Amino acid sequence: GPPPGAGVWERLADLFEEEPDGYLRFRRTLLRDAAYSGLPFKLRRKLHSIVAAHLVEELDFAEEAAGILSLHYHEAGEYQHALRYGKVAAKQAYEVYAYVEAARLYSRALDSGRKLPDLAEADLSIIHQAMGDSWYRAGQFPKASDAYLAARELNKDNPLRDAALLLNSSHVEAKVGNFEQALRRCDEARAILGGLEGPEPAQHAARAGGWYAMVLTMMGRMNEAIDWGKRTVTEAEAASDQEALADAYFAMGIAYGELGKEEGLTFMKRSLEAYQRAGNIAREADTLSTLGSVCHWAGRWDDALSYYDQAREEALKIGDTVGAALVRINTAEVLTDRGEWAEAEVLLMETLPLWKASQYRFYLGVCLWNLGHVLLRRGRVDDALR
Repeated sequence: GPPPGAGVWERLADLFEEEPDGYLRFRRTLLRDAAYSGLPFKLRRKLHSIVAAHLVEELDFAEEAAGILSLHYHEAGEYQHALRYGKVAAKQAYEVYAYVEAARLYSRALDSGRKLPDLAEADLSIIHQAMGDSWYRAGQFPKASDAYLAARELNKDNPLRDAALLLNSSHVEAKVGNFEQALRRCDEARAILGGLEGPEPAQHAARAGGWYAMVLTMMGRMNEAIDWGKRTVTEAEAASDQEALADAYFAMGIAYGELGKEEGLTFMKRSLEAYQRAGNIAREADTLSTLGSVCHWAGRWDDALSYYDQAREEALKIGDTVGAALVRINTAEVLTDRGEWAEAEVLLMETLPLWKASQYRFYLGVCLWNLGHVLLRRGRVDDALR
């Protein structure tokens, strides 16, 4: 039909606001949704297509609006474009640490990809893995596990990627407290990598070794963790992989620290330096937090709190809510030792919902255990026992 005349817009003036760029926008979301729902499905698709084409024509760099373009192309049924822009938008979100948004965009890209008959399963597998990485960083571990499993099922002929996905799954299993399963997944990955030649499999194998050592520390098997750490240092140096080297030093730092040996602080500092050389900001934050723990074990409370403050600041910069919450628990432990029980209780109660929601059972247990100690010291025996 013809465009609405001036009289129409005058009658509808109460419904819209005029933007500086010349667009009209609904004043109320409810009215917008009602109007949209009243459109025939075929017309909706056509309008989405028109809007997408207009945006691409209007923008100098269409990738700047990749998120909204992925939505319009998806609703228009133009799935090739929706897939392309969905992946671009998801990657952009991940790089600015907006992990939940990245996962949502990868999900839309997957839905578009499934509707393309010529798209290879391997391509869908890669998107599933990226979505799993996003959910993992967001602390949504069951969702991450499902994504990695789906990625493996679609990954038919790439053993290196299969090993990487097994290692990802191992990380998730450890997060939800399935340590034996985490070790098995790691063993499976190393078995696959052992049958491959070249520098990349060697790097992955070294990283798997470093992770194996870390899981052993979570299980309290400190002497074994030190042995695996030493073995991984050799593998990492041979593969020239700073990530694996940092992981090995990290595990050894925890193990020596838990055993009350001075080497703990030395190895943790080496780990921090290696992560910095590798440019791994996320693990830098974790290592700063663990440096605080090592200082705490040694009775150096002020140093511990200083490291914890640095760790929380770095974790929040990259959107690592789990890491930031863990620092809160560690800080609460120091405050408890210093007799600042009310302050410690506040920090622990602040983190409790996150551990329950993410099903991160290890730190849910740690949080409750510390909370019990604090409540006991405050004289609330029944609450402490519960």
